[in-house]
Amino acid sequence: MPMPPLRNGSWIVTVPLAAATVAYVVWVFSPARKAIGQMRNDIAEKQQYAAGATSTLSALARGKQEIEKTRAYSMGFRKRLAREKDLSLVFAKIHALADAATVHTTRFEPLPAIDHETIRCVPVVVGCTGSFAHIHEFLRGIEEMPQRTRATSVRMERPDEFGKNIVAELRLEVFVDNSDNSDYTNRSG
Repeated sequence: MPMPPLRNGSWIVTVPLAAATVAYVVWVFSPARKAIGQMRNDIAEKQQYAAGATSTLSALARGKQEIEKTRAYSMGFRKRLAREKDLSLVFAKIHALADAATVHTTRFEPLPAIDHETIRCVPVVVGCTGSFAHIHEFLRGIEEMPQRTRATSVRMERPDEFGKNIVAELRLEVFVDNSDNSDYTNRSG
């Protein structure tokens, strides 16, 4: 069936409807679409920020754990420091260790102390003779002392080719609490 020709009256409805559609697209739909796109970008940016904050919080928690481990180690270290008034007892203990290991002490010379911020280091030079096993036992005893002591240098030589004894020179450091001269004492930070 053929379509009837358009009447002028149908244009009266079609033109305003088309104009209203174009106006809606230009003034309502396009700006709303741009605003929605901007909101999506803002939401994505804020989600990235929140994800970054989560990783920052976990890094902060790891940092706090590391600080606590360091504090615990530091407190354990400080508890094992000799006190200044007990330094002669530490020297006597080193002599007793040499005697117990049957090492003959030929030199025992405390050197001037080196002050650091929270500790004082007292270098000591110990000259001794004995068999390698006995000197080794002496060094092991020094390392196992409850006070913080370390060997910084060990020099051994055999005076003759066939001798059993070794001549050794040990450079030790005895660590002493220096809290009287420090503002670090009893910091619980």
